[in-house]
Amino acid sequence: MENYTIDSKISTTVDTLLADKRVLAALAYAKTDAERTLTQQLELAKTPAPTFHEEQKTQLFRSMLVHEGLENASIDHTGNVLAPLAGPAGSPALLLEAHLDSVHPLGTVMDCWREGDILYGPTVRHNSRAVAEILSIVRCIKHSGIEPASPVILAGTVREEGMGAMEGMKNILAEHPNIRCCVSLDGAINERITYQSTGFDTSAVTFKGIGGHAYGGFGKVANPLHAAARAVAQIADIQVPESPKTTFSVSVIYSGDDAGVHAIPASATIKYNLRSTDAAAFERLRHAVGAAIESGCRDETMRWGKDTITCEKKQILFTPALSQDIRSAVVQTAYACIKALGKEPIFNEGGSANSCIPIALGIPAICLGGEIANFVPGETVESFDGTDAYLGVQSLLLTLLALSGVKGLTSPLLS
Repeated sequence: MENYTIDSKISTTVDTLLADKRVLAALAYAKTDAERTLTQQLELAKTPAPTFHEEQKTQLFRSMLVHEGLENASIDHTGNVLAPLAGPAGSPALLLEAHLDSVHPLGTVMDCWREGDILYGPTVRHNSRAVAEILSIVRCIKHSGIEPASPVILAGTVREEGMGAMEGMKNILAEHPNIRCCVSLDGAINERITYQSTGFDTSAVTFKGIGGHAYGGFGKVANPLHAAARAVAQIADIQVPESPKTTFSVSVIYSGDDAGVHAIPASATIKYNLRSTDAAAFERLRHAVGAAIESGCRDETMRWGKDTITCEKKQILFTPALSQDIRSAVVQTAYACIKALGKEPIFNEGGSANSCIPIALGIPAICLGGEIANFVPGETVESFDGTDAYLGVQSLLLTLLALSGVKGLTSPLLS
């Protein structure tokens, strides 16, 4: 970004870190460790972890952390893997996390392979790369003998995707009130900084009626599925701004079954997702969708005039559209560290990642990565080019050390 300047305290901290032999050794080790990181990335990618079914990958990630010397690594009641890296329990802490679950459904064959430096297969980018980078960070710190000045908690979170509704992150923050800053890793482009919380409303609406026979009940009862269809047609016509980015999608609709193909169903359900980076645009969209649903019920009821279609909404996930100051300490620190290592930072417009949860709670947070996986059901092959991928680990490591501080060298930037 043009004219983006860094406060002197932050630039001095970064310069001090880059002049220290231990820090330089840690950064150099990231390159040495690149091959091992790619190997672990592929192993993680081969391990299935559909949302709500992450157990196999949580056990694998915990065992990997223990192997690196973090014997206190544990799995909490939600399924998150947590490992204290440094500092006394209860003190103000920094959380570094990457989600373990994937968008690929239960039963997906996790066929992953490598050709040279390129990895192929489900989750090799999103989000196995981010999880593997946390392991590399541990080795870099261990190799150099650096000790963070403030507590750092490492986490592999569950239930980030879809119906998981970021529950893993919610529970960590609820049970660890000492967390004062969060860095989420999501995807493989570490120079991309997301500092906003995209407004996010994922909901299910069930339309209800009496139901009846498709022939015998015709004209006598209203059809909940038709009411849902009327609502969806109106939602499809909603106009939203291109900027600030505002989106909507009715992604699921279901009603009845094959046994009742000759019946008017008694209920029909739709599920939708609404997003916007702007609070006002987000509320306008939510209001318009609500009006479309009410209209669908009303129009189907009036069409027959015999009974009343009602609806019931269940909210699956809601986060407000919020933005931190683009010049907040956590954002400046990430920007300065990426820039200092020769890469060009990119500010990402919004993002639906775990970082939305702490931002909504007023906790400084960023997401590094935040790329869209563009997953299409049935198309499971992602690719990741491991050439010079260690550069992402280096920028992440420097950001972590700048935020947490290094004992005997620098103070935490968020203290």
